[in-house]
Parts: sequence; structure tokens; C-alpha cells
Amino acid sequence: MIIGFRAKGGSISETAEFVNCSRAAVVKVYRAWQNGTVQNQRRGKCGAPRAIDDRGERRLRRCVRADRRATVEQLTTKMNQGATKSVSQSTIQRTLLRLGLRSRRLVRAPMLTAVHRRRRLEFARQYSSWTSTEWRQVAFSDESRFMLHRTDGRWRIRRETSERNHPATIAGTVQAGGGSIMVWGMFSWHSLGSLIIVEGTMDQYKYASVLADHVHPYMRIVFPQDDGIFQQDNARCHTAASVRAWFEEHQDEFTVLPWPANSPDLNPIEHLWVHLDRVVRAMDPQPRNLAQLATALESAWLNIPENTFRDLCDSLPARLAAVRSAKGSDQNRMLTEIFSDPPLTNNKFDESDPEYGVNQERLTGMERRAEKIEQPVDQKNQFSTTLTTKIDFFQLQSEIP
Repeated sequence: MIIGFRAKGGSISETAEFVNCSRAAVVKVYRAWQNGTVQNQRRGKCGAPRAIDDRGERRLRRCVRADRRATVEQLTTKMNQGATKSVSQSTIQRTLLRLGLRSRRLVRAPMLTAVHRRRRLEFARQYSSWTSTEWRQVAFSDESRFMLHRTDGRWRIRRETSERNHPATIAGTVQAGGGSIMVWGMFSWHSLGSLIIVEGTMDQYKYASVLADHVHPYMRIVFPQDDGIFQQDNARCHTAASVRAWFEEHQDEFTVLPWPANSPDLNPIEHLWVHLDRVVRAMDPQPRNLAQLATALESAWLNIPENTFRDLCDSLPARLAAVRSAKGSDQNRMLTEIFSDPPLTNNKFDESDPEYGVNQERLTGMERRAEKIEQPVDQKNQFSTTLTTKIDFFQLQSEIP
């Protein structure tokens, strides 16, 4: 760098400042180059050749792809079979790192059968023409469970060998995670809906109460033209005969979106669950009991930024495109890895692209939508009609029997 900079006309001081060395060093190196004692080129490779050449690297790649769960010891044994010169485990480890084949945790995703993949692909193709405009008419819903104490084995620490039993290096565990809370929630592009604390496990009777007390009023207020679409997965409580009968009674007010089984990657509300978990885990102090956990979850839900859930709704075209590209397989995205602040919308895409059809005309405000409702809402399920872009459903939820 010294020789090159000086050859281009740089002064001694400028060269020293650029290379971050002394002026004497610049003078010495440049004078030696002028005298022919220093060559302006890199030295040839030095040291012993690698124990694993290019051909060996290709073989190692094939071994890894044949058995993704093979340990370094097992890979070393395979590589040394029939080889004229054996290699050590440390050599295999260094080669794996150089090739970018690092040890990582398995991506956790639902098991997909051939039938699941086929139906997911059919769903993605059926709604391939839907743009952000259509998906903004969909209200997404789901249940999730949050544990009071979570030790999932993902934490890492640094310690000396002798510090194995040091209190700071131990993750305490409690039976069943110290208790947990199941919640149910819904949202659309227009507004967040209710976050319901479910006592015990959601069954068809509790779900019927949720539909009557929360889903029905939400759909009436947010979609007064009866053009709303309600999304739910295929949980057993969602497909019970009594629940199906309830939806049939209200089919003239909104429709139910047929949803492919084992497809949480398509439901944007999964990202909100991750967001809630991160917000609660970042609280100081941490919730100490289930009542405090419920309060923390409610607070985190009500403070979800508007652009967060709106961007998630607008990501549906990209999600379906990913499923079509994967031929119905999972999009290979771990929910806890793709959500950040500001939230990722899975795949970044150009909103002007006709594939995703950006909605150029903003839908009418929530105030104007609420004013169109002529029939008063039942006093038990009274909702505030002072609607902006977020509805505070917490003050209005009734206790689930």
C-alpha cells in the first residue's frame, strides 16, 4: 500500500496518514523498493498444503448432505475410510467452518405430509390473484400459550470448566414451567382485536363464547358492509359441530376462510405471539405469577405498533409466493428468527409490483365505518364507537365461562 500510494503521487505525510504508520516507515519501504530490495507483490503461499484438498472438500460436503446429523467424529471416520492419509477431527472441524457448514439448531416446524403439501400448494395457487387489498379484508385469529418461566436450552454462557455448578451458570427449572396462560387473539389490517385470557384449555364451548362475545362484534364494526373474512386454523375446537353451526347462522354477515392444515407460517398472527413473548421477556422486573403474566401480555398486546400488524397483513402475497416456490413445503422460516423491531414482513417486495398489487386507495377510516352501523350493539358486549385505527377491546371483553 505504501508503494502504490507513493507511486500515485502521494506525499510521505499523506502516505503515512493513509497507511497509519510513521513517516520513517514510509521512507524506508519506498527507498527499499526503489533500490530493488523490496518487491511490490504478495509473497507466494507459505506453509504446508492443506490436508483436505478441493476434491476432499467436495467429498466432505456430500457426507454432510447424506447425513445432516452426523457428528464431527462420525464425519472424520467416513472421510478416513479408504483414504491413503487420515485426517484428524480438528482438521474436519476447521474445514467444515471454512465451507460454512456450521452446527445449528433444527428449524422447528410442523410435520408436513404429502397431503398437507398438496393442499398448501392448492391454497397458495387459489389465492395467488389476491392482492393486499383483498387480504386487508381478512381478520386473522389463533391461540397461543405463554409460560411463566421458560428454559428452552437456547441460552448460552461463558464459564470455566470448574464453574459448572456456579449459581450464575445454572438455569433453574420448575415443574411445567411454573404454570402457563393460554390466550386467544385476532386482528386485521384495520385494527387489533381482543386478547382473551383462556382459563384452562380452549374447547368448543369456550370458543363459542369467544365467537359470540368478540368475533361477531368485531366483524360487525370493522366490516359493516358484510364483506369481512374470518380466518381460523383447523384446531379441534374450531371444527366442532356446534361451532360450524354458529358460522352457518352468521354466513350472511361474514365468511370463513378455508385454511390448509399445519400452516402456521401463513398466519401472520404467529409473529405477534413472538413479539409479545419478546416484550414480556424484556420486562424488568419479570412477571412473578400468572396474574402478572396476564397483565403483561395484555399491556404488550395493546401497545403493538400499528405499522407492525399492518405490514404483517400486507405480507400474505409474499407468503403464498414462497409456498408456491417451495411446492407446498414449509417456507423454512423460524418465527423466532424472522421477527424484529421494526418487524420483518418475511419477504421484502416492491409494493408497485403487480404480483402483490399495492392498494393505492386507502380504505375509509374507522370512525366513518363505525358510524355506518345502525343497530346498537348489545349492552353486554358494548364496544366503544370512538374508533381510530386501534380498538381497545380489553375494557369490553366479558368473562369466558
